[in-house]
Amino acid sequence: MNLSSLVAAFRPGALVSVQVPRMLADVPRFSEIVLRMPLRRYQREPLRAIMQSILKRQGLEFLLVFPRQSGKNEAVAHLLVYLLNLYRRWGGNIIYGATGTGLGLGIERLEARLDNAWNLGQWTRKARPDRRGLDDAQVVFLSTNPTATARGQTAHHLLIIDEAQDASSSHIEAVFSPMRAAYNATAVYIGTVK
Repeated sequence: MNLSSLVAAFRPGALVSVQVPRMLADVPRFSEIVLRMPLRRYQREPLRAIMQSILKRQGLEFLLVFPRQSGKNEAVAHLLVYLLNLYRRWGGNIIYGATGTGLGLGIERLEARLDNAWNLGQWTRKARPDRRGLDDAQVVFLSTNPTATARGQTAHHLLIIDEAQDASSSHIEAVFSPMRAAYNATAVYIGTVK
């Protein structure tokens, strides 16, 4: 499936169809036009590479390591909103794994970005596990804590592990990596250098 077929299937209510391809052309354009929050240059290129892997079902793994407070989680929130809009008619899960306050902050940041003029009042919230979605696409939030129950989910498009430097690599490999297998989903590990 390519970007053109995804955009062609998108049927927004109040938008003129000519605007949709422009807004969904890529993550940075979406961020600028829809979220009204342009991404920085160092955020744009990694997101474009991640999107290429997702669209081509390459199943690549990416490690985003930015200094603290430099916008790595903000860039990921933009990516999530973009993907929810892109796949809202096709469906599928994006898995977001984090532990401690990172999980709650990930949910809050996504909700804040979904409250944009284009998606306001359209996104849904479900519990057990926590999910936020647009139509048939959703982000499933799971704890990466080794004592949490996180098995049984499928990452159709993307798996994100936040604060990867603090996660147990054996737990991630045993529990989260298999979630990618069925659809060759891309993986993004977000972290900072200790």
